[in-house]
Amino acid sequence: MQKKQTKRKVYDYKVLPRIKEIRGWVTEGLTQKQIASNLGISQSSFYNILNEYPDFRKALDMWSQPANIELENSMMKSAKGFYYTEKKEYFDADGELVNFIVDTKFSKPDTQMQKFLALNRMSEFYREKIEFENNSDTEFVVRIFDENENEVDLLNSEEEEE
Repeated sequence: MQKKQTKRKVYDYKVLPRIKEIRGWVTEGLTQKQIASNLGISQSSFYNILNEYPDFRKALDMWSQPANIELENSMMKSAKGFYYTEKKEYFDADGELVNFIVDTKFSKPDTQMQKFLALNRMSEFYREKIEFENNSDTEFVVRIFDENENEVDLLNSEEEEE
């Protein structure tokens, strides 16, 4: 019984009075570990509170949606590439601005981000599955599978077509 009272106190005295701050932290994208630290409680105490108070957990999930969407949008932007402006300023010897140039540049698509998104968002179509089998001390057999889980024979694929 003593344990429940302790949990109640932590929730009542550390979490509830700072609920607006917690909402701000979650919206900004802080992790649960960071939030626990900001509250001055251990990570395990924070997880216990989440398990003990499902409404609080649901609120955290709801508050985190804007940050998750923002992260997903920036990942997609990086994967596609994007235009941005760069301003170059030129100063004279006295430090006075004499000229500036605004240049539009393009950030190339990030192929690693494309791969990450494909593997994680569309895993049924894109996945990496390579099996290695050691038949002896010196020989390795590499088996590669396509999206339909059919084994791809890279060495003999031309012979089969003829």
